[in-house]
Amino acid sequence: KDVRYHHIDADDVAFCGTPEEYDAFLASVPDRPRTAGVITGRLRDIGDAYATLRKATELRDEGLLETLVLSTWRGEIDQFAGLRDDLVASGVTIVESDCPPQTIKPFGMWVSWIQAAALQRGIDAAGDADCILKLRTDKCASYMEMFRPALQDAPLPSGRLSPLRG
Repeated sequence: KDVRYHHIDADDVAFCGTPEEYDAFLASVPDRPRTAGVITGRLRDIGDAYATLRKATELRDEGLLETLVLSTWRGEIDQFAGLRDDLVASGVTIVESDCPPQTIKPFGMWVSWIQAAALQRGIDAAGDADCILKLRTDKCASYMEMFRPALQDAPLPSGRLSPLRG
């Protein structure tokens, strides 16, 4: 038997179809992954929170993030006059949840659990993002520039069966 094959790399795509189907396929594949910025946590320091939001909206406006989500506890936003209006005006998706009572002991495990819950709600609100850049409301803005190269060069998920897509 005369069998011929060509080895392709993991990032290569094998396609079989008509030229029209191939053109339609190419049009459906984004140039870069859809990355969402998910900001989570209590608003302990409003100055830090605004700095994080400013940097995140800059990254979104540059096309490095597709969407921004703030996932926090009910009552956190409204303790700061004008914050809700600023978030809405900036196009930030707001997710507010009731903070669960501390039923898990020790305290550190409960904190980890509620942080994971806030992150999951933020990821859910991010829709069909391919990648998530998880950010804190505080202590984060000064480090965000370090993520720019990763956001600029983020690889596209390898498709329907990618571990990133489930």
